[in-house]
Amino acid sequence: MDKVIAVDLDEVLSETARALLKRNRYRINWNKLHWEDLVSYNLREIPWLNVTKIQWFWIYMRFLIWAWLWNKIKPVSWAKTKLKEFKKKWYKLHVVTARHFLLRFATGVWLYFNYKHIFSSIEFANFFTRFSTKKSEICKKIWADFIIEDNLENAIDCANAWVKVYLIDKPWNQWYDKKKHKWIVKIYSRSEIDI
Repeated sequence: MDKVIAVDLDEVLSETARALLKRNRYRINWNKLHWEDLVSYNLREIPWLNVTKIQWFWIYMRFLIWAWLWNKIKPVSWAKTKLKEFKKKWYKLHVVTARHFLLRFATGVWLYFNYKHIFSSIEFANFFTRFSTKKSEICKKIWADFIIEDNLENAIDCANAWVKVYLIDKPWNQWYDKKKHKWIVKIYSRSEIDI
């Protein structure tokens, strides 16, 4: 049976946070914010920004809804090469994103232009809504053997469901503990993904 690999979208396939910061001129709520300051991917968890849940939702949604028009979200430099390697080995690849289903058009357009013919499906977890689904549930639904992820909370959720996780090093997942999280492997480059 072919291996099934789930791949997160934002920060694994696309440089979304960098593009969002640049588009907002490195300011959120009139406060300066740089890449290194992102101790959480969820801006409302950075106390000095004073961002509410609703504000964060709309900052993110408005940015992603219009981002496909100005096409400034760059793909992660090594992702396409590595994913093509997996595709040649007959692995099935699925995008598993926290994004809201309303972003399916913008997401689909971006993936088409940057990762054409690589993925079998795009699965939306609808985070920030009452209809949200855990990524572990989506991984079970698509029979994923592995997930490539950047968010430690999602990684822990998937690891607890017996899905092996490759956690890409980012400023917001620095409290990862390899002794505690046995099913999670933190990686710093594409060569460390050993499937």
